[in-house]
Amino acid sequence: MHIKLSKIVRAPSDAVFAWRTDLTANDSNYVEPLKSRRILGKENNIILLEDTVKIIGMRMTYKVRVTLIPPYEWIAEYMGSTAKATSKYRVSDVDEGTRLDYESNIVFRKWFIRILSPIISRLLLRIFSTEMDDYCRALEEELDIKPNSIKL
Repeated sequence: MHIKLSKIVRAPSDAVFAWRTDLTANDSNYVEPLKSRRILGKENNIILLEDTVKIIGMRMTYKVRVTLIPPYEWIAEYMGSTAKATSKYRVSDVDEGTRLDYESNIVFRKWFIRILSPIISRLLLRIFSTEMDDYCRALEEELDIKPNSIKL
């Protein structure tokens, strides 16, 4: 399954990159599916995590390896018993602030999920889009950004 989304954040790209890649246990406060996050290690531009999410009524735990490619990109590799995924994020400057592009390739490991993948795909697209909206809103609120207040 392939998902591709783009969102506009009313904030400078360096602030978006810094905020989105400052991964902490508190991240579960910002978005609904993420129930907990444990930082397993940080070294140079690699962050190792354990995320527990609840999606479509199922609780799943993933080991995550995040590779930071400053100042514009990061890649998250998820490995769990239900699915594995590679997600790429990129920020770029636009007139409105910053464009955040998200692209993910997900491979379902359970046969019953693979059978239901056409339905699950639509649900996941909606869930991930809402999650990105929630992160963008939280970032704008934390930086106290008002519409049309960007100075790039």
